[in-house]
Amino acid sequence: MAIPEILIGSKLDAKGFKQVESELSKLNKGVKNLAGAFGIALGARAMTTYAKNAVKAFAADEKASRSLALQLKNTGNAFAAPGVESYIANLQKTTAVLDDNLRPAFQTLLTATGDVALSQKALGIALDVSAGTGKSLSAVTTALSKGYLGQTTALSKLGVKLDKATLASGDMEKITQ
Repeated sequence: MAIPEILIGSKLDAKGFKQVESELSKLNKGVKNLAGAFGIALGARAMTTYAKNAVKAFAADEKASRSLALQLKNTGNAFAAPGVESYIANLQKTTAVLDDNLRPAFQTLLTATGDVALSQKALGIALDVSAGTGKSLSAVTTALSKGYLGQTTALSKLGVKLDKATLASGDMEKITQ
């Protein structure tokens, strides 16, 4: 018995494939343009945010600098302002502590001591204690400034072993040694 052959005719219509390919190409181009537009918009927003933050940081730095200069003037040390700014800039480079933290710390110590050289020495001690104990520079300088003003209790809470008799003496020279 012979098997009958049935022939079905078909023809490839490439026109439909070309249309799909063309539409996909247009869609791809549109997506790329949209992504570019979003990128430009987001990039512009990022640049604007960065510029605003930079201006704010500059203004805060200027305010802290003026505040320190005023404190130097109030303590009769206005002549030392350029040297103090240089000291803080160099200290920032060597300790990697921002001047945003160094200026207020120095100012706190200067308020308590009234002496630029003693405040510089105390700031060096404060940086060492801060690094050694993990306490913030602000907390350490506050405790040291209280010590210079005669209140040594805060120094005992820094986590540094200090003899009670030495603390009770109130002699900051001995305490800081």
